[in-house]
Amino acid sequence: MSCFSEKKDSLSQWCEYAERGRGVSMGFKISNLEQRMQSFFREELPVSPGYKKGCTKAHYPDRDELKSWLDPVLNKLDDKNYIDVAKELSESSLLFKNPAFKEECEWRIVATPRRNPQSKYVWEIINEELSGSLKFRHTEKGLSSYFKLPIESCDITDIVLGPLNQSESIDVKAFLWSKLKKNIKVSRSAATYCG
Repeated sequence: MSCFSEKKDSLSQWCEYAERGRGVSMGFKISNLEQRMQSFFREELPVSPGYKKGCTKAHYPDRDELKSWLDPVLNKLDDKNYIDVAKELSESSLLFKNPAFKEECEWRIVATPRRNPQSKYVWEIINEELSGSLKFRHTEKGLSSYFKLPIESCDITDIVLGPLNQSESIDVKAFLWSKLKKNIKVSRSAATYCG
């Protein structure tokens, strides 16, 4: 799962996701990004693609909204289609988030490789269905698998420097030009944050 936000300069997100205000916020041209992701996942998960809809807005349902969505799904449940209902619940749950996070205005790209029912071990998914582009990294919580998404310079629209980022805008623009050969707008956060 990759998460994005409609807000490019949000104090809560600077605090939580950008090195306590020292990071950057990158803007993307979503239509480019969606096309690239669809192509990427068609190649990476050809046997059982779990990526279908492109970039999808997260839902922040309250209890009543969640119940009104959940009841019709559970009403379809019977002995013959429990796997289909479980699959629908599993895939949809990736787009739901606690309403306390509503201010994030989140969008998500989700890829869910599905295990072949004949596969006894998780590693068989990697051997049978995924190419070598599945990567691993160590995080604070342990080992985590990920795909390196194919983002191109034409996908990036602008950069916002965090409220505690001490880089000079002109240096960031020069760095971006040297690496991407593209003139990208760089601005500074309007948020005030002491850290």
